[in-house]
Amino acid sequence: MSTTNNMKKIFLKLSLIALILAPTKIVLADDGETIKIKQHQNKVKFVVVQKGKTFYELSKETGISMTLLRKYNEFHPKKDILEQGEILFIEPKKNKSKSNKQHIVNQHTTLREIAQKEAIKLAALMRLNPNYSPDEELSKGVKIFLQ
Repeated sequence: MSTTNNMKKIFLKLSLIALILAPTKIVLADDGETIKIKQHQNKVKFVVVQKGKTFYELSKETGISMTLLRKYNEFHPKKDILEQGEILFIEPKKNKSKSNKQHIVNQHTTLREIAQKEAIKLAALMRLNPNYSPDEELSKGVKIFLQ
């Protein structure tokens, strides 16, 4: 392995450690592209999936295992393909919202989708809303508690 590749890997790992200190960070990936890391209003770091990116590529670029990426994001177990513009968390989500007390459904959605949108762990959201299952389609107007 070349010195340049080793330096990129060291830079990437140090940049990820520095995320704790910065809400937005641009990191150089192994392939020379940059990854813009953002912070959700619920204080959880994420990246926005770029066109054509896979779990494997993002795992390599962020230095976070595919297993942890899947765990942090709690996607449906059969989900294999990432879509452009999708949020991919690179650290664990929170147990409740730091800013919003509830979410009122304005279009058909599921608890799994709300958990991802609000950066809340699915299990915690289900404890707050025990009458719904993770993939049940919720009707417009339903109140979902986030705290």
